[in-house]
Amino acid sequence: MDSLPAKARVSAAPTPPASGAPAEGPRTTAAASITRQSGQARGRLKACIRRRSALLLCAVTTAKSLLGNVRIWVAVALVAIGVVLAMAPRAEAQATSTAKKLEAIRARMEKGQVLYLKGDHAAAAQVFEDGYKSYPYSAFLFNAGVCYQKLNDFDRALEKFREYLRVDPNAPDAAKVNERIAALEAARSALDAGVPEAGALEDAGDAGDSDAGVPEAGAPPPPLPPIVPDDENAMKSLVVIETEPEGAPLKLYARTSASAAPFRVGAENPGWTEVQSTRSPANLTLAVGRYHLVVEKFRDFNVSETDIDVQPGHVLHFKANLSQGAFMAFLRVVSNVPGAYIYLDDVNKKKPVWGTTPQGELVAHGQHKVLVEAPGFEPLLTDVTLKHGEQKELQVKLVRVGYGFLRIHSNALEIDIEIDPRAAGAAATRRSTSSCRQGLTS
Repeated sequence: MDSLPAKARVSAAPTPPASGAPAEGPRTTAAASITRQSGQARGRLKACIRRRSALLLCAVTTAKSLLGNVRIWVAVALVAIGVVLAMAPRAEAQATSTAKKLEAIRARMEKGQVLYLKGDHAAAAQVFEDGYKSYPYSAFLFNAGVCYQKLNDFDRALEKFREYLRVDPNAPDAAKVNERIAALEAARSALDAGVPEAGALEDAGDAGDSDAGVPEAGAPPPPLPPIVPDDENAMKSLVVIETEPEGAPLKLYARTSASAAPFRVGAENPGWTEVQSTRSPANLTLAVGRYHLVVEKFRDFNVSETDIDVQPGHVLHFKANLSQGAFMAFLRVVSNVPGAYIYLDDVNKKKPVWGTTPQGELVAHGQHKVLVEAPGFEPLLTDVTLKHGEQKELQVKLVRVGYGFLRIHSNALEIDIEIDPRAAGAAATRRSTSSCRQGLTS
């Protein structure tokens, strides 16, 4: 936490006036002193707001340095309280905006992944291209490049992979992407020269010839090694990392051996390799695999850490509250009914809805109650337990209600209503109403 400003030092005697200038009277001197103090107070207050720490305490300390001037003391305190109250909804709105933005990115990423798995590489490439135009994150570029490579459109694939390295030169997989670019360039050159890929040439020679295996003059050169094909795990994911406060040093380690022991800070950790060193906030494009994120010691905060399991074509969001020394959890609720209302830890629905499906946000670790509702469906209430740093997606299946609601309008003040008089096994239902509107459930 930043240190609070020291008390202001005020000279006991006023500064003598310049030669030829009229002498200042007591009121003039006092006014000038208060002006100087007010300027110092405003400066201290602005500095505290910029540091965004101990704002109220800072304001009180600054006000007290005004040597008992009650009016200024109260004015500064009220301004500080107003700033704090104004910052709270702004921070909440910013968090909501970030969640909505990441949900929109997640929808694009998942749509492209589904199309890729279906083999519709052209449509998937277009989704990733459009995703990058709306949200310029490098994961979209790489995934579009993979789709173009599947289509054997080497020129466009190379364009996307090069742009990926241009916008993210410190990407954890930069070396592997450069290898991919080199292989694609060689394959394209070979195609331009008419050289077939490996396995394309059939053995047309006689096995009994004494000169078998010796290429004849003018024969094509040996085929190039094939490019390793991409599978369903080729798509990369976007990982967003935040800390409170910002600016904390981050180190990301990738597990390179499936038999590696769990990562331990300060240990040798064989089977793990450091792939990224940066500061928060950070947006990383990561391949499928297990990673370990370490927020190193920062200011007066201790080390925080968490595991990250990356699946293809996903968007993950991590945030560490350094004052608590732990990562928040992330909960996403998905339903078979898009737009269903979600209430988090609010069974009686006394607060605004947490969101509508699909919805994902950072939440505190621990146990939560999730209520999901949609018109025409039975409400669903379930418990979910989240660990520090855990990323969980809750799949909810809503079931339609077994009844409907019928509203009858009439211009008569009183009518008799009969429903399904011939229904097998059911007696006729009659209703009489003195109102022109009556609701019936059946």
